[in-house]
Amino acid sequence: SGSGSGSGSGSDSESGSDSGSASDSDSDSDSHLSSVSPGALLNQSGAFDGSLPKMVELTVGMRVEARYGEGDDFFSGTVEAMNDDGTCNIEYDDGDAESNKPRRSLRLKGETVQRPLEVGQVVDCACEHMDSQVIEGRILAIDKPNYQIEFALKDGQVVVETCTRDFIFGDWCMPP
Repeated sequence: SGSGSGSGSGSDSESGSDSGSASDSDSDSDSHLSSVSPGALLNQSGAFDGSLPKMVELTVGMRVEARYGEGDDFFSGTVEAMNDDGTCNIEYDDGDAESNKPRRSLRLKGETVQRPLEVGQVVDCACEHMDSQVIEGRILAIDKPNYQIEFALKDGQVVVETCTRDFIFGDWCMPP
């Protein structure tokens, strides 16, 4: 994980890297156009109904695979701390560490399915305005195969980009 630049850097995780594209099998919300108004504040929660597979709650000491920095490769590590906001601190097997990682950037061995994406859901996505770094955004509209994603950049600027599913990371769960 040491380089912090996910694209093109090999993965040292047991299951290798995964861009997230093949794990969803296009089972997201209905294929009709969905949208919400841009400008709402980003937060850590996503909108899911109760019929979806339950995510495993993480605890200190659990072995996980985590996306390092703003990259898209997963690396093996251990949950070192659980934070009050639901994020985790991770220590990677190579000695690197990261704080405040949201659950959507972590997966357990065996979590191979991404939950369906919905309008309003907070996701991580490759942002062209940030040189394709994977950063937090919110789904504004779905018109498959395209997803409109709103990003609140560090400089305060809000941008909206159209992305395809293979550049979007949602929450991970065990297969049904």
